[in-house]
Amino acid sequence: MKNNHQLFRVINDVELPSHLNPHTKTITKDIKTLLAFLWPDGSPCVPIELFLLEKSYEVTVRSYDGGSLKVWASHLSHLARYCFNNSIQFQDLDDNSFKNFAIYHLGNQEISKFGFPSRSNNTNRAVIRSCISFLQWLQTTLFIDRVIVGSRELSPQIRLIKKEKRGRGLEKKTILEYPYAPSPDTPEPKGPMPGTIRNKLWDIALESRNHTFRECYLQARREQILSLLEATGCRPGELAMMAIDENPQPVKMGAVFLRTEKRRRKIDPLRRIPVSLEVCITLERYLMVERADLIAELKFDGHTPNDRYVFLTADKGLPISPSAMNKDFTRMVKRAGITQRACMSMFRHRFITIQVALHLQDYLASHNVTTTNQILILDKISILTRVAAITGHSNPESLLPYIDLAWEYLGAFRPIDGARELVSLLNESAGYIRTLGKAAGKTAHMTKTAIVESTVNELRALERRIRKLIDPPKCGPDTST
Repeated sequence: MKNNHQLFRVINDVELPSHLNPHTKTITKDIKTLLAFLWPDGSPCVPIELFLLEKSYEVTVRSYDGGSLKVWASHLSHLARYCFNNSIQFQDLDDNSFKNFAIYHLGNQEISKFGFPSRSNNTNRAVIRSCISFLQWLQTTLFIDRVIVGSRELSPQIRLIKKEKRGRGLEKKTILEYPYAPSPDTPEPKGPMPGTIRNKLWDIALESRNHTFRECYLQARREQILSLLEATGCRPGELAMMAIDENPQPVKMGAVFLRTEKRRRKIDPLRRIPVSLEVCITLERYLMVERADLIAELKFDGHTPNDRYVFLTADKGLPISPSAMNKDFTRMVKRAGITQRACMSMFRHRFITIQVALHLQDYLASHNVTTTNQILILDKISILTRVAAITGHSNPESLLPYIDLAWEYLGAFRPIDGARELVSLLNESAGYIRTLGKAAGKTAHMTKTAIVESTVNELRALERRIRKLIDPPKCGPDTST
């Protein structure tokens, strides 16, 4: 019988023995978060647990989903299943058995309904690298009398080959690779989110299906997630970690604060992202109305919802995970009838492209260049460094491909810059008026007279901004009498 249940789970607030003091009792150490790892039969897999415990001091570990440590556990699950099903101990793996694991076990996978394997070659390569790292650790800690993996001259049980690889600084370094790892896939480029798909997603997010307080909350949550994806260009995991205590007054601050992923630190650093007033207003309203209503109802039903995180599950009020957020986004894509490629990260690509385009436009105003090749690399890095401070990229050079994307964006939209700004004005005002419309049913928060007055004032302000855009004032001295 094939066991496909998950072999690991996150455990918080653990007390483990640290060392033995001969004069007193065993000294313990408190660990905030670790991963328990089991064999498919449910018994503890001690070698992998020890490896993950040591790895937890090197990678990011999060209490609600395990962070980067969860990826290591997921990769090692494949090796644990293979060894269990074939009655092989980790330290007894050799060239033949590991080749069988790499080629047949990892290659034998389900095909999705779209005709693609559930894991790409790049994912399988990452699994193999993680397994090799675990075996290297095993031979230096628990089985020091064996050479389980290594280069040919060491006569290892599993032979690796040496390869030269260039680092980011173009320096060469020698690495060890498994010779039977699958060939890397050529990644399909993900461009910015097209406006047509973006509009369809918003139509679905705004579609009224408010029958219960949970459905009201889910609709408001989807609106906020789309709004913040557009306004900040953040990663899904960063939205999942968004905390109320780190965003106490968005309107007053004129910004949101998010934890930055992929920095390989024990604690994800906090970054400030300026956003428009309309985004701040709708976010505060979501926190004070729909989210507050959900928490009150869940507490009434006997649940203990989480009070810290901005986005919660509707059934128990727990912090929503990035995978759950992605699944909900996929449901929106299907409901919208979108057949083209659409994922949350494309909003990030859209945001970065527009940010680079705005800085590039300022650069072009004082430099006479006709192609991106004429822009000095130092000027490109200078532009991208300013963008990276907002997007959370640790290396601005990784954004270099966006120079060409931004150039194309400017080329396509330069003749209609005014129209693009007009659309932006309409979107901002529409978001604010939607918020007022929702408040119409909540007389405790705002009277209907005040709602009408606010709507009229917003429309008048919008009219003034549009007239200024269409017919800008002439420069020069005022000659009117």
